[in-house]
Amino acid sequence: NTLSSNSLTGSSELELYHIAKGWLDHDFPKRSSSIYALMRHIRFPLMRPSELIQISQDDEDGINSMMRSDSACVNLLLEASNYQMMPYMQPALQTERTQIRSDSTHILALGGVMRQQLVVSREL
Repeated sequence: NTLSSNSLTGSSELELYHIAKGWLDHDFPKRSSSIYALMRHIRFPLMRPSELIQISQDDEDGINSMMRSDSACVNLLLEASNYQMMPYMQPALQTERTQIRSDSTHILALGGVMRQQLVVSREL
């Protein structure tokens, strides 16, 4: 699935949501059974709270009402809301959907001592 790829850089999760929504809306009666299979690849926790509210309160027919009626999709939105409401818990709430899309891997090392700290005190 292309939506699950970490290579999708340059597009916001909201843009990816609208792309998925457009695909579902194109033939909603036939594609409505695929809503969770598609939406589980959207990283809702990475959206701004205002974007999550817009999605969850949208009263249009189609995908948004279907998301509210599908318990698995409701859980995706609840997961995202909980993630946004508890910033201090975010390190413990890490999942595949909270990872930034990127193929790059980095290593960061911190530590060391300053040269002045290398001198051993005579008092020791």
